[in-house]
Amino acid sequence: MKEQILLFGCDLMSANALIAAAQGLGVSAVRVERSLYNRPIGTLMQVSQARSLYARAPYIGPELEVPMAVLCGFANNGRLDAVVEGLNATGAKVVKCILTPDNARWNIITLQRELRKEQEAIAAAGPDTSNSSN
Repeated sequence: MKEQILLFGCDLMSANALIAAAQGLGVSAVRVERSLYNRPIGTLMQVSQARSLYARAPYIGPELEVPMAVLCGFANNGRLDAVVEGLNATGAKVVKCILTPDNARWNIITLQRELRKEQEAIAAAGPDTSNSSN
């Protein structure tokens, strides 16, 4: 699987900055149209073919709560770190996550909902004091 970044819910200026940063690191990045948000993320790896893969009605719901960047095909953690640093350097406010075999079947709406649930569960659990030196 080739390294690729799928951008969801990004305004044009942020998307252009993220795409330029990714290209500077030799990674393909593409802004996904809102009409494709109901497609499984794994099928969007090749966005140009996504419409022909699924004959679903286009997504007409609201925009995402926060912009997201789904990083696909990164097998090397050092490479992943460099790409995340490059994306962060743009100043664009975007939630970054990794495509996995499990979430590849989800659409971006489901992925954002699941990430929000995880964040809420972590926040509710309170700070982790297991590594404290006290």
